[in-house]
Amino acid sequence: MLWDLDQGGVSGWFSALRTCQECPVLARCQQSRAELWPMADPRRPAYNPRSVIWAGLAYSESGRVLSPTSLRRLAKMRATAARRAATSEALTAAS
Repeated sequence: MLWDLDQGGVSGWFSALRTCQECPVLARCQQSRAELWPMADPRRPAYNPRSVIWAGLAYSESGRVLSPTSLRRLAKMRATAARRAATSEALTAAS
């Protein structure tokens, strides 16, 4: 799913953000977010949705609003962690 930051990758996430910006019901989506997350505020991550792209904004696992640079950084960190885990698993299996 493109809107789930726990899945996919940076190209899908950017595609989702572009889709949001071009969406004819973006205002309704923003209204739904406001209704479901009435305390949401980019400056107050504790009150924001988590690990999702919603109404044109990407939210981290902690609720921080992510910039395009932050999304790229997140993708790199996850790729590095996956490589390390695979390497560790391969070394364990070889022992």
